[in-house]
Amino acid sequence: MCRVFKMLMAFSFSTYSYHRFAKCYSRLYKVQPELTKCVYNQFIAHLQTSFREEIQDLKEEGNLSVLFKSLDELAEEAKKRSTPAWRPSGIPEEDIHSAVVPYLLKQRRFLQKAIKEKEEANSRLAEAVLAGRKRIADLQEEIRKSKEEWQVSGASQVACPSVHRDNLLGAHQQPGRRREMYPPPHTCLQTLVRNIQSGGILAE
Repeated sequence: MCRVFKMLMAFSFSTYSYHRFAKCYSRLYKVQPELTKCVYNQFIAHLQTSFREEIQDLKEEGNLSVLFKSLDELAEEAKKRSTPAWRPSGIPEEDIHSAVVPYLLKQRRFLQKAIKEKEEANSRLAEAVLAGRKRIADLQEEIRKSKEEWQVSGASQVACPSVHRDNLLGAHQQPGRRREMYPPPHTCLQTLVRNIQSGGILAE
């Protein structure tokens, strides 16, 4: 691979010929051709140095030296091999097709199974959501009915307060019996007069 880089550099710098450089700076070349040649040489030297440094950084960053060495070893082994490479049918397109298609079909079956499982899970979630919404609607209906019953009961109590009071006191309690617990006022006065006439209170 070092040879490849060297060939690449040689090809790249061959395009930057002195003739093209002088043509780009024709005025300077006509006045001072020697100075133009010196500037060209310095430019090529700096360009080569920068190019080598960039390649070296890439090789160190990607560990390309080891990879290139392994690739060179494979290339040398391929030169020594007398049998042809793996090609069952001899046609590269058919060989690749026979090797890749089964793998792709397997991946498609796996993805179809995953999609089916996701769809079933989504269906179960949708059913749970619908059941929850129905339960909420039923609760709202129950609350509405309870509210209406409470409003009707409150209105009836406001319209008939005496009936409600009698219900609280008890239907078995009679108003006449309450009056019998206390004697009339004229009876108490007659009793007091008789006691005075008999002298019972004065004697005391």
